[in-house]
Parts: sequence; C-alpha cells; structure tokens
Amino acid sequence: ATAGLPGGWKDLWLSVPGNTEENGYTFDGTRNTLVTSRSFRSRLDRMYFYSAQSEEAARCTFDEIAIVGQQKIADGLWPSDHFGLLTTFTIREEIDKW
Repeated sequence: ATAGLPGGWKDLWLSVPGNTEENGYTFDGTRNTLVTSRSFRSRLDRMYFYSAQSEEAARCTFDEIAIVGQQKIADGLWPSDHFGLLTTFTIREEIDKW
C-alpha cells in the first residue's frame, strides 16, 4: 500500500502513467491456477524507490517496471503463484547537478 509511505518513497508501479492497482495484480486467482482462491486478486508484490536529494542519489533514475511470469512455462506449469516484478534503473557514472 502507498498510504503512509514516508516522504521521498515512491511506489514504482503507480508512478507510471496508466498503471493502477487493478492492472498491477501480481497475485491473481482468475488467471493463475496455483492460486487456490479463484476470485482473489491483489497487488501483493511491490517495489519502492527512495528518491533522496543527494548527489549520489541523483545518479540513479527509474526507467521502467513490468510484470513478468504471467505465462505458463514447460509442461503447462506456472513459475509461481505470484507474478514477478522486473524493474530497470539507470545509474550514471557522472552525477547530475541538482
């Protein structure tokens, strides 16, 4: 949940325009047969990023986030009962002037 996050912290999924709680489910009984409750859906897995105001922090920027593991693998098995989150950051050698 994002309510109550300390200042400077961002929920990366919700920081992308168009992303919502509903299109970010990582635990989805309507799609993943490893989830025993067929009606339970939630965004249980989250990634947070702290954007501090420092020279070192200015070197790191968030690029993208994606939900992975949403398809069955070999033999029709799901990799997990949760879908995964894959996030990409860029870390620059030079520090941006802020």
